[in-house]
Amino acid sequence: MATRREHLSLKAHKVRVVDVAFSPDDRLLLSASDDHTMGVWTARTGAMLQSLKGHEDWVYQACFSPCGKYIASASCDNTVRVWRTSDGSCLTALPYHGDWVQHVSFIPDVAMLWSAARNGTVFGRRLQDVRRRGLRN
Repeated sequence: MATRREHLSLKAHKVRVVDVAFSPDDRLLLSASDDHTMGVWTARTGAMLQSLKGHEDWVYQACFSPCGKYIASASCDNTVRVWRTSDGSCLTALPYHGDWVQHVSFIPDVAMLWSAARNGTVFGRRLQDVRRRGLRN
């Protein structure tokens, strides 16, 4: 920062990026975009590792689980999706809000995933239940 030079520039999204988050070990960077996708990047080099596709509308926010094994995303397609960090596969889509989902967050101590939507709904789910649901899909 002292040199005020741009060190990395990641340009894989076609439109605006609305959120970024680091993995718990700070090795990965996650970007969420209005192009309905998320990118997983190496934080050190900026190389793209995965493009997560499956949402049908803007991705408002995305975050890593505290263990780093999962990614949760909130979208204007009214769903929360949970992805495996290891291979980028979508474990499950949770369609409970009925409106644009704007926020997702994991709580480390109790292994919970919380989400909130534009219509004022807030849902909390145990991560083990989300994983079980994903095994049935």
